[in-house]
Parts: sequence; C-alpha cells; structure tokens
Amino acid sequence: MKKTKTFAFTSIYVFFIILFFSCSEESDRGEIIKESIIIDIDNPVEILFSQLFDTCYFVPLASEAIIGEITQMNFGDKYISVLDSKVSNSLYLFDWKGNLKSKVSAEGEGPGKYIFPQYFSISSGEDKIHIYGNGSKKVLTFGVDGEFQSEFNVSEFGSFQGLKFSNNSFLIGVSESEGGSRFINFSNPEFSTLRSLEIPKQIEELPGNMGKENYFYQEKSGKGFYYQSVFSSDFVNFNSNGVNSHIHFSFSSRGIENIKSKVLLSDYLTKSKDEGFAYLASNHVDAGNLLFLDMVDFGQGALGIYEKSKGKAYKVSRLVNDMSLMLNISAIAGAYNNQSGYLSIAIPYFVFDQIRSQVDFKGNSYEEIIKNVNSEDGETLVLLIYKIKEEINLDL
Repeated sequence: MKKTKTFAFTSIYVFFIILFFSCSEESDRGEIIKESIIIDIDNPVEILFSQLFDTCYFVPLASEAIIGEITQMNFGDKYISVLDSKVSNSLYLFDWKGNLKSKVSAEGEGPGKYIFPQYFSISSGEDKIHIYGNGSKKVLTFGVDGEFQSEFNVSEFGSFQGLKFSNNSFLIGVSESEGGSRFINFSNPEFSTLRSLEIPKQIEELPGNMGKENYFYQEKSGKGFYYQSVFSSDFVNFNSNGVNSHIHFSFSSRGIENIKSKVLLSDYLTKSKDEGFAYLASNHVDAGNLLFLDMVDFGQGALGIYEKSKGKAYKVSRLVNDMSLMLNISAIAGAYNNQSGYLSIAIPYFVFDQIRSQVDFKGNSYEEIIKNVNSEDGETLVLLIYKIKEEINLDL
C-alpha cells in the first residue's frame, strides 16, 4: 500500500521548569551499547503472512461513527479505540465486532475540554481513557462510558513529545528547547514524577518538529520502549531504569544520511522521490524479535524488517497474504500503526468489497468470515488487523 508523507514545521521554544528535576532520580545506566545496523535495500525480500502473523481480524466499524481520518488506534482485550484528531476531534470506543460503545467529544475551552487532541492511551484495565490536547496542554481522563473524570496541565514539563501509558505510569517525552536537552519522564497517574531519564547527547536530534506523530514505540514484551526523533536514523531502547542501547541505522546504498547536511528537512520527500534516496519514517512496530521499520524509498512508503538477534535488516518488497488472501502489504499503512504486536490497515467498505470480489478463496479458512463482513454505507471503515506471532523465525 502506498502512502504520501507530508510534514509541517513548528518551532520548539519552551523553558523547562528546573523544579521538575528536584524529585527525579539519577539514572545509573552504565555504558550504553551502540549497534550500527545496515538496512539492505539492494536485495529486497518477500515474506509470507504466515511467517509473521497468527490471526487476521476484519472489523467493520459502526456507520454512526463519523471518522474523518484515523490518527491513532489501540487494540485491547475488550475494546478497539480510534482517535480522529483531524476532522471530528473525537475518540471512539468499539468492541471487536465494530459496535460503537462510546464516544468522547470534548473539543473546546475550559474544564473537561481539550483543544486539538493529539495522543491518547488506555489504562491497562481498559477502564480509563487518557487524551492529550496539544492546544490546551492538558491530559484529560475519561471513563470508558465517555464521562469526564479529571484533567492535568502538562505545560510545565516543557516541549511535549508524546504520551504513553504503561504499567500504571505515564511516559512523557519533553525537551528544553530546540537543540537543548531531551528527557523521558515516568510519572504516576497523578503526574508527580517518579523518574527522569536524559536522552544521551550522542543520539542524533535533527532541528525542528516536523509534525511527527510518534516518538515512542513500545516493546512487544511491555517492559521497554524505543525512542526516535524526527527523521533520525538513531533509536534509543530504554526502560524506567535507564537507556539500554543505542541503535544507528544506515542503508546499504542510496541512504539520505550521506547527504543530510545538504538537504533541508522539508525537502526529504522530494529528494527521495526525484533522486531515489531512502530514509526512516516514523511509524515503526515492535514484533518481539523483529522490528518493523517504516521507510520512505523513491518517495513512497516502504517496509523494512530488523532481525534483532541476527543484527540484520532488510527491505521487504512485499508481505504476501497467504492467510486471508485479501491484501498484500508493501508499506506500513499510516501513523495509527504504533502499537506493538499488530499491523493494521483501515479502508472504506466499498474498497474492501472490491478487493473481496476479486479473490478466489478456494475454500480458504477465512472465506466465511470475510464474506460476512457487510455494511450499507460504502464509506464505513473496515479494519484489517493482523496479530503478530509470539515467536518469529525467518530464514532469509
């Protein structure tokens, strides 16, 4: 699936409250292990779905949910949560059959209201929804019924770079100013800081905030995270105890890192399209012993796979759908793919129906499930959700 990436500059000039560190602990991380990984884009590989995924889900979302554009999704045991921060500025909660359970629509000023909802997270018990409003600089907490519960102003933390909720603590990324120190903070639900980690200075930080939607990527184990800055080739692997490793990616050829000093960030996409350069984008997914890498090559979305145990990375020409037969994958579909353990695609029902009509299922085990996906509204979104295997062993 092809995608176009557009970005907009926003300046970062926010003073960081020094008092914030008075209750922080020093990180005792010792020597940081640096790995240099070359992504082989000259010999792309083809991989079968059955090598990576154990289950395919097809979920037609309720037509009464008017979703303009999916910004972020979360797949829980009970609920599928969808944030539309571009059109409706609302969060929708569905069951796994696509029935709408509740909706949070609190755009506005004042208590219990957010402006420009940018990130959300669901508590581990799936009983609370936390939404960060970029315009209001507040995190609002709602029940799964959509009722407002509480709010907290996070502007004192500095320039905000993402919010995650894991193991009953918030993960907040901040920076002092453009080019200044960057920190990852672990806070409890009341936002009194538990621990603050400084991102090592040697980690590449490109100037400017290009509208990046994902900075943090949770490890599939749930015990740690990856951090990546805007268009950076560097990843930081960390947990609440400190930074574990520093991974630097480069390309076997045509890597834009070779001409970064000569290219403005705003020209990355054009340079890639016109001259065939490749670079890392910003929608990566952890799959345990693999990391799915979101890339741009020749101006189009592309997919890479990093095998952690082997220290090898490859460009994937396509993932061949030998499971449901419905759709092959050649790129990570969108910014909503930021949850470990899943890859997903959202398409209108009329597109789903067209694809379905062209498939010869020949008794495929998913045939009945797929044929039972129906909607009277052709614009209703259908989620194609692929659950990643617990253990993946590739012979590439």
